[in-house]
Amino acid sequence: MEIFAKEDKNGLRTLALAVNNKFLGIASFVDPLKETAFSALNLAKRLNLEIKILTGDSLNVARAVGLKLGLIEENEKVVLGEEIRNLPDAEFEKVVKETKIFARVLPEDKLRIIETLQKEKFVGFLGEGINDAPALKIANVALAVDNATDVVKQEADIILKEKDLKTIVDGIYQGRKVLENIGKYIKHTMSDNFGNLTSVAILTSILPFVPMTPLQVLLTNFLTDIPLIAFANDNVEIKEIKKPIKMSSYHLVLLLLGLGVVAGAINILGYLIVKNQTVEVIRTYIFLLTTMTGLLVSFLIRTKNWFFLSKPGKFFIIASGVGFILTLIFIFIPPFNSIFEFSSLNQKLLILSVVLMLFFILGTEIVKKIFYQKFPDVI
Repeated sequence: MEIFAKEDKNGLRTLALAVNNKFLGIASFVDPLKETAFSALNLAKRLNLEIKILTGDSLNVARAVGLKLGLIEENEKVVLGEEIRNLPDAEFEKVVKETKIFARVLPEDKLRIIETLQKEKFVGFLGEGINDAPALKIANVALAVDNATDVVKQEADIILKEKDLKTIVDGIYQGRKVLENIGKYIKHTMSDNFGNLTSVAILTSILPFVPMTPLQVLLTNFLTDIPLIAFANDNVEIKEIKKPIKMSSYHLVLLLLGLGVVAGAINILGYLIVKNQTVEVIRTYIFLLTTMTGLLVSFLIRTKNWFFLSKPGKFFIIASGVGFILTLIFIFIPPFNSIFEFSSLNQKLLILSVVLMLFFILGTEIVKKIFYQKFPDVI
């Protein structure tokens, strides 16, 4: 028994071997950690994911795994199932919040731990044995490995081809990235369209002619949509997805109204600059401002931080550059300018357009920062 206790203290599982009731010896073995476990835990911490181990193994075996993995420190306690089994709810909840590893737990212990966590958390649970079935049944996301028992696989929402924590954490990471990039597309499209619609509607009501021809409207929509194709693979900073992102229609409308007002105001200011010019010049200038704000806003809304502190993806930079270059080609180079009824713009108007873009960037950044300071978890 001393050998069993010694091996258990070293974090090893032990088996006594015998043939025909004749004792042969003791086999000690360890279930080695996957190399990917360490990077998975590191990524989980960066994503603000809380990982807990609920195991039927002994306290020493569970503790050894936790220490080797870096999940716990030397001074952190591993709690036995029998220590919490009869605790009242308030004390039980306190222990569950503070403890990362539970050893010698029974199926009912796992069930109660998950129910407690679900009061404040969204809980995923990975199991493989029959004893995990009750916990899997109530988990928000039930995960099982491919070689798990049939009962467990029936309760699972997701079945993993291999038992690897990194697969789960990477899945969460990629899911948050995709949602963040979808949010960029929605914010760009809606804010740009709202700003253009508002300014064009106002200008149409005060001008004896339409501020842009139908062909020019189609062209600006085409040019400003070019960067959108790159959003799918755009870079996403880890701090942008440290928490699950909420997709709230109400908050999204508030943000888009603010961004749209800034874009619309720039277009109207542009008209006031050229109001005494010819119809062709006015339309060309409004087209230039509308297209430039549409291209710039894709850079500004792709991050909650100041835009110059976030590095966009290479493909996104190329796509945006193509949009800017094509805009200048269509305005200034024959025969495109004549096809779309554009007029040449003098140096003064071009300089003023740059100034207006600087005001647009400043206004958009201010609206964005105010919004995300108040609603940091909204997409």
